[in-house]
Amino acid sequence: MSEDDESLWIPWIPDKMLDLGDGMRVGLVNVTPGVAKNWLAHNSKNRPLWSPTTERYERDMLGGRWPFTGDPVRFSDKDEMLDGQHRYTSIVKSGTTQTLLVVSGLPTKTQAYMDGGRKRNAGHTLRIEETPYSTTVASVARLALLWNPGGIWAPERGTGLFSDLQLSSPELLEFKEAHPEIHEAAKRGRAVASEVAGARPSVIGVAYLRASLLEDGVFPAAEWFMKLETGAGLSLGDPVLALRNGMMRTSAERLSNPQVPQLWKVVRAWNASRVDEKMKNMVSPKNRMTNENFPDMH
Repeated sequence: MSEDDESLWIPWIPDKMLDLGDGMRVGLVNVTPGVAKNWLAHNSKNRPLWSPTTERYERDMLGGRWPFTGDPVRFSDKDEMLDGQHRYTSIVKSGTTQTLLVVSGLPTKTQAYMDGGRKRNAGHTLRIEETPYSTTVASVARLALLWNPGGIWAPERGTGLFSDLQLSSPELLEFKEAHPEIHEAAKRGRAVASEVAGARPSVIGVAYLRASLLEDGVFPAAEWFMKLETGAGLSLGDPVLALRNGMMRTSAERLSNPQVPQLWKVVRAWNASRVDEKMKNMVSPKNRMTNENFPDMH
């Protein structure tokens, strides 16, 4: 039977599978959308499908960020799907064919021992690669892709800060590779956070990254963020001073998502500085923030 046969659901192919004994087999299978769809019809012993996961996988498959890693999909000795439903669903949704390592013939009880380890995230990967400020780099990349004003990072997408989109590690790592200046942004974010109570490295980092694209030789981002870090030379009415004081006042607040309101304040202070607007106090926006009214840096 061909592995491209759309009627295939049995998770082993005799001429491609290695017999491990005791009814267990293992081998590589090129899983087409048709095969995946038919395998999903025999999915009766799994946790509920989590759509954010399938959406991440689908984007990575369509974006060419789904290399073969050797992670197996697994079936029981009763032909029940034990593991792999999110990958199969994403193959169907993306319309792509993916090579998967298939293990079949496992006792049903082995499902209780699957997926028990801690998932490696982008920060872990960067740390293994000995990337400086690895956790902050990953956080800045995530926030940049979610904020993405005007599609500056990726013109084809504009997810918005208020999106519930869950980004995948390959997406974050791809952004890091495409924007090497993110390392300096993460360094700057960490530096400001170490001096200003309440400042979040990811917020400062993504703002620095965005501001760096706006440099015109007259108003350098590095100088502005250095003032934010040190507080040197600031006088009453300077938006940077208002921002520093505002972050310090709210450092003890417990917010469900402190990144969004803090980024709004950084953007507000930056834009005020650009037009030489005086600002004594940093206040929160009067209207509810949405993707439509959240400001960009100018």
